[in-house]
Amino acid sequence: MKLKRESGFILYECLISLIILGVVLSTLLQMLPNLLMARHQLTQEQLIFNQIYQLKDELLYQQKTFPDTLYFDSQLPYKITFSPHQVCAHYPLGATYEKTLCL
Repeated sequence: MKLKRESGFILYECLISLIILGVVLSTLLQMLPNLLMARHQLTQEQLIFNQIYQLKDELLYQQKTFPDTLYFDSQLPYKITFSPHQVCAHYPLGATYEKTLCL
């Protein structure tokens, strides 16, 4: 036989657990769009990095030549510039920033 005090304590613990679970779930739902956007951005950066690596390989080992600037129009439009020692990609990051990735 349980005392009233014990059953009240168990209900109180369950209520606190539900509140904590609700806070965690609401925080996760608020952060989910940011996490998905970051995942998309990383996927795009990986595609750009692969393109830079391929072009650098063609420059060094296959002795191909390219114009000074190449423009690519994909989901994330970017341009690739060539200098004697590196290949760089420039692409927009948000509305006002431009990110540069060099290899």
